[in-house]
Amino acid sequence: MNIKDVTYCGNLAWRTNAIAYGEECEINVGYKLGDALTNELRCPHCFEVSDIETGGNNIYEEGSLIFEGNELVDYDGVYGLPMAVINILENKGYDIAHIKETLA
Repeated sequence: MNIKDVTYCGNLAWRTNAIAYGEECEINVGYKLGDALTNELRCPHCFEVSDIETGGNNIYEEGSLIFEGNELVDYDGVYGLPMAVINILENKGYDIAHIKETLA
């Protein structure tokens, strides 16, 4: 998985391309710049998934990520957390075991 560090809409983010819902999508997982500078753990607070072909007209979803320390304990905005978001968080070393259990 090729994950890039980017600045996106004023937020720091990690970005990658992945298949979601059968289409090539751009995946962003990020946090507000001010939060990143004051949050020692640098836990992301949001995610966005959009298809590349139509710029998000066919597929678009976003949501929030809720952490306790380094552990992702909840998310909001979608029924199921996209696997590409899970992969980014795992790759960056966050504890997402609880969320993976709820999605199984």
